Amino acid sequence: MYERIRSQILDGTLEEGFPVRERDLAGSLEVSVTPVHEALVRLEAQGLVALHPRRGAVITPITVAEADAVLETRNLVEGYAGERIAVLDEARLGDFELRLQQNLDEQRATLQPLDPARFLKLDADFHGLIVGETQNPILSNLVWTSGDRLHRVRVRALSRNASLQEKWFEDHCRMHERLVDRDIDGYREQLRLHLDITGRWASV
Repeated sequence: MYERIRSQILDGTLEEGFPVRERDLAGSLEVSVTPVHEALVRLEAQGLVALHPRRGAVITPITVAEADAVLETRNLVEGYAGERIAVLDEARLGDFELRLQQNLDEQRATLQPLDPARFLKLDADFHGLIVGETQNPILSNLVWTSGDRLHRVRVRALSRNASLQEKWFEDHCRMHERLVDRDIDGYREQLRLHLDITGRWASV
């Protein structure tokens, strides 16, 4: 139940600021109120909903400050990951390049026709592959725990400008090229531009 409600929040089915009554949500999901309440309590702990006694819940809006903070964190983490990738030995770099290219091939397939839901999943996987090369479990966990917030930021931006899907894909291709060339300065600049355009559209 938790995953079902969480998915509806992340994909925008349950919109930001939307009031949710446990009984109504339970009816739409064809379950009892108890598992819905338990799921909402977990989601409140993650900052995705706010519970109000006798008034139900509200889907927590993403503030501009929160979006900026999430993107700033990713810039720092993924910038560091680029530094680690730049010093990989040839064998590991080759394996990383192959996995990243496979992801990009799958991203390309979501452009014609547009499949934003599939693209967003691959987008998260792309950035996860980069951070994963740090082999730092604390950083990987940080990315995982902030993933829902970043996903909502991306969904908001994409809902306001559908052409971002192709732009983000092009950014990913350029980031891939910079990483494989061990061009850390070029990669950092491309990453910054990539996150900046996301932030601009998420804040409109």
